[in-house]
Amino acid sequence: MIKFFRKFKLASLLLVCFLLSGCTVGDKMEWLDKKAGEVFKNFQAEQVEKTINVMEPMKNMSAKDLSDEQKEQIDKWLAENSFNRYGDPVDTIYAGGTPLFNEVTGETIERFEYILEKQSDILQKIK
Repeated sequence: MIKFFRKFKLASLLLVCFLLSGCTVGDKMEWLDKKAGEVFKNFQAEQVEKTINVMEPMKNMSAKDLSDEQKEQIDKWLAENSFNRYGDPVDTIYAGGTPLFNEVTGETIERFEYILEKQSDILQKIK
């Protein structure tokens, strides 16, 4: 944000210098519009990049990467938002009693892996 204000101050100074030059008003307005667009576009690109960099570590997180505190926060969030312990709506019924066991393949999945798969943005929600 500080960089934005520095750029804003620089842009303001350039604007004053430009307005005092001998160009026509139409030329000045066109130049000003172009520069304002460039400043905004650069600022927007920086914000997107920062957001991507913050979110990147969470994108491929698995249950084994979760701390005990995160697991507690997930359980708390699920209860507060009317989800069962698996991240599904409270009234969900499962064949075999649990969604963690695949009766066809005989494979089981860890509960938090299932939750992360079903609620892919839950880590952002518990922040």
